[in-house]
Formats: sequence, structure tokens, C-alpha cells
Amino acid sequence: MTFDFTGPHGERMSPSAVIRTHLGPVQGLVIDGVHRFLGMRYAAPPIGRRRFKPPADPEPWASTAEAIHYGPPALQGIRGPEVSPRDDFALSLMVAKRVGGHVKTGNEDCLYLNVWTPGTDDAARPVLVWFHGGGFAYGSGVDPLFDGTRLARRGDVVIVTVNHRLNLFGYLNLTGTHEYYEDSVNVGAQDLVHALRWVQRNIASFGGDPGNVTIAGESGGGLKVNDMLAMPSARGLFHKAIVQSGARAEALDADAVREDSLRILRAAGIEEVTPERLSTVLAQDLLDAGLGAFAADGTGSAQFRDARAGLREDLAIRLGTAVDGRILPRHPFGEGAPDLAADIPMMIGWTKDEWNLMLVEREPWFVDMSHDELLAGARAIHGDRAETVVEALRRAFPTYGPGHLSGALVSVPIIEATKRIVDLKAAQPAPVYAYQLDWETPVGGGIFRAAHSLELPLMFDNVEQARSFVGPGPEPQLVADQMSESWLAFMRSGSPAHPGVPAWAPWRPDRRTVMAFDVESRVVEDPFADVAAVLAAP
Repeated sequence: MTFDFTGPHGERMSPSAVIRTHLGPVQGLVIDGVHRFLGMRYAAPPIGRRRFKPPADPEPWASTAEAIHYGPPALQGIRGPEVSPRDDFALSLMVAKRVGGHVKTGNEDCLYLNVWTPGTDDAARPVLVWFHGGGFAYGSGVDPLFDGTRLARRGDVVIVTVNHRLNLFGYLNLTGTHEYYEDSVNVGAQDLVHALRWVQRNIASFGGDPGNVTIAGESGGGLKVNDMLAMPSARGLFHKAIVQSGARAEALDADAVREDSLRILRAAGIEEVTPERLSTVLAQDLLDAGLGAFAADGTGSAQFRDARAGLREDLAIRLGTAVDGRILPRHPFGEGAPDLAADIPMMIGWTKDEWNLMLVEREPWFVDMSHDELLAGARAIHGDRAETVVEALRRAFPTYGPGHLSGALVSVPIIEATKRIVDLKAAQPAPVYAYQLDWETPVGGGIFRAAHSLELPLMFDNVEQARSFVGPGPEPQLVADQMSESWLAFMRSGSPAHPGVPAWAPWRPDRRTVMAFDVESRVVEDPFADVAAVLAAP
């Protein structure tokens, strides 16, 4: 007997079939034709004696587990205006673009994943496994922007989102402190590998093809994709990769992370590391110690900080995957693209105004900056060459005022660093494609422009869930139609080309082809190369 009922927004709902995973049976819901399985446990709770240890399978279960609600996200390692808005504008921003602050309840018991699929048959659909952003400190796979319903239905594909351990619970390095913790490095990254193993073992039962898995992520999620490319334990668990605003050459140094780890433990009152002590200290006490151990002094102006050094006090930057010689044997792109990824097609991209999101979050008054203030900030970075750099930016962004040019002052170097990584990947046999989001959201009077993370509701085809970020009217959906189809095409074939966008060739170092997504998308060659040449001049 089938039980159909109506959901809170008029959607038609019914129980799904019972699906048998290698851990036990699960049952979700079918909502308007898409099968949704939420909050499925993929690893044992990392609590008590399992805190800071690599993931392991939980005890199997015999009774059918409900998969109709999201599992809890990881404990969130973030403070500041993102979680404590200081004015009306900051409060509205939390609605327009949710960051760590939208996650109100975190839990150490966070190792859950979610699946959206058009059918639990044997159709062998392409699979997308999504790694959320938030550096390595905050975020979750349960953001409404990541709802896989529309993309799964649109492309007849399977979407998977993952929660994993973050900040100090996922990235302390306790090697050398106690023999029990000799394997306690990069456990947050190992969580993601464990989730990919779950996908390999079970996704065929959810209508997916374990032989056609694409991993993707934005910002910190993109950094996590980079790591998977260089991790031997992830080899063979995925077949394509998408890095969105998160390409990087180097991970952290394991010794430096170990030093920071001990500093955090001392801040929590822990001088001697033992399993008894670390398994019983309150999680919130540990998190508070981590957030306080590197407290920023609050000085300086965000728009003129180096994109990495300016966040050095943030757990999202301070802790993360480290080159430890075993789990992550090498930097992802430190000395060329990793050999493990030679046969992995990639898509790598960025937004035109990456840094604007950080400015809007922390210093929305940057838009009122004067030309003299812009020059003063540029001199702090480029010294006597400041005027030459600013003039190059004016030529590249002729409609920008001083405030948005201050954002470009940081955004363009981020883009150039990303291009260098695309060059390295292009030296390998598998193709790599590059994109840039040019379309600008009108929200906030245009303050964001094409800011960091703006592509998320577009490539997930979730415009209606994100009107407070993308604005009204038909334009956002026109861009979403092009971007979501490109992501789907890449999942299917390893090429993002499709009839809805201009001809899109792979990147070559001698011809840096980039798809510039807009209402009317276009192909450009090596965007902002003139500015880059000025920045690189002695």
C-alpha cells in the first residue's frame, strides 16, 4: 500500500522504498517525484574515545532507519559579524548569504550524508558528491542552497552532500603526543574519503553509477577537492573534479599545525595528552579554547589585507589539511599537479569579484571609500607602484568606484593564483576547463557585484531558494540555466560544453580559454592579464 500525503508547501510526498545499504536498511521520502534520503549515518559517532581518531564504520543496524531529516552539522568554529550581526545591514546579509551563523546547532556526532535521486532503480546515473565551504572551520552540507532536488530532476543525476568534522575536531595534529593518537592527523579529510567509500558501496542502490562520480566544492569545499586529488586513500573513489573559488597550491605544514594544536589544548587547560583526558573534556570547552587561542587584535582594514595573511587568526585558515607524509603526502599543486590526478578531468573557476563578499560581511562601508583612501591602501601593499596598479585596475574595471576597486585589488591576485593552478593541471593528459562568473547580483544596490559564492544557487539551480541573494526578475534563472547545464554536462562526460553556451574548449597554457557566465555568456582569453602583468612587474 502506498501512502501519499501533502507537505507543508503543497508538495506531494510518499515514503520511499526501503534501501539496503552495507550498514543497514534506510527509508526516505519521495517528494514531487524526487527520492530524498537525509541524515544517513556513514561513520561511527566520533565522540568519547573516538574523538580525534580516523573514521570507522558504525555498528550495522537491522531495523529500518528513517532518512527524512538532516543529521546535525559539525560544531562550528567561527565568531565575528558572520554570527553576531552588528547592524541592520549585517542582519539582512545573514538572510541574503548565510555563512557559519546560519548553523545554530552543531554536534560532534556529525558524520551524516544526504542523497537526492530521480529513482532507486538500476539506471546508473552520474553522481555528484558535494563538499561544503567554510574553510575548514564551519559550514555544512545542509544549507538550502545545496538542496539537490532541482539538479537531480533537471539532469537525471544523483546528488550527495556530506557533513564532516571541522576546525579542531577535524584537523588537530596530535602525532607525537601519545601513542593512541599517532593516527590523529587530517581526520576531517579522512571523513570525506570514508563518505566516498560509502558512495562506492551503496550509490547503485540509489540509482547512481559508482563508476561515474564527480566531487565538487566551493571555497573551503574547493580546497577539500584539491586535497582529494593528492590523497592516495581517495584514489579510485571519484572520476571527475570541480573546484569553485578554492584552488590552491599548498596545504598546511604538519609541524605548524601540531604546534597550533598544542597551543589550543593548553588554552583548554590540557598540559598532558591522554585518551582519558581528551575523551572527557567538554566539546564546547575545546571549541572555545580554539576560537580564543588565536584571537585577532581587531586592527587594520579588511579590504587591504592579504587574502591569506589577513585571516591568519581565523580557524578557517589556521587549521586544515596538512602535509603529513602519509594521509596527504604532498601539497596538492605545490610542485605541479599531483600524479594521482593525471587522468581526472577537472573544471576550475572563480567569481569576478571574489573579495567583495568578505568586504560586505565585515566592512560594508567600503563602497564609500575615496580615491585617496584607495591609494593609501594600495601603497600598503604595492608601495611606490600603487598608482600604476590602481590605474591598471581602473582600465580593467572602468565602471568601478574606489570601493569596488579596493575589492579588485585583492580579487585579481586570487584569480591569477587560480590560473597558475589551471596551467599545472593542463600539463596532464585529462582536460581542464575554466570559468568565471561575470553576472552581478543587484541585491544591496549592487554592493556584492559577482561576489564569492554567488555561483552556488546558480549551478545548483536553486534560484528561488536564494532570491535574497540573487535578486528578483528573470536574469538569475537565465544564468542558472546555463551554469547548471554545464555542471550536468561535465558530470556526464567530463566536458561542460552544451548547446546553451558558446563553444567551450579546454584550457591550454598558451591559450587560456575561460567561459564567462552572464545573461549572455561569452568566451574570453586570459581575463585580467593586463592587470596581472602590472602586478607581476618589479
